[in-house]
Amino acid sequence: MRRHSRVMLCGLALMVLLAAACGRESAGLLGSWSAAAPDGSTVILELAEGGRGTWTAADEAVEVRWSTTGGQLVLHTKAGGVLTGRPLDAGWRFEVPGIGVLVFRRP
Repeated sequence: MRRHSRVMLCGLALMVLLAAACGRESAGLLGSWSAAAPDGSTVILELAEGGRGTWTAADEAVEVRWSTTGGQLVLHTKAGGVLTGRPLDAGWRFEVPGIGVLVFRRP
């Protein structure tokens, strides 16, 4: 029983460390990002705590849920759409169907 308790305690400690590491990674993503669309307009991506965010284009805002998976930034819309951003040196590259490539950087 004593060994089982130590294994459980080690497992719990590992989960806490992993959660803290993920939180630090996500914390660097919080805030505003902008991209120039192929038509010359600006698209704004706001990432908030708790995996919430907003994608704003042409004065229309769409709520998104976001997460990081395998080093990529994944956005989910309420309508079921999913966009996956690939990391760049100082931003994110999204291929958006019907629009083209958007590269988000800090404004």
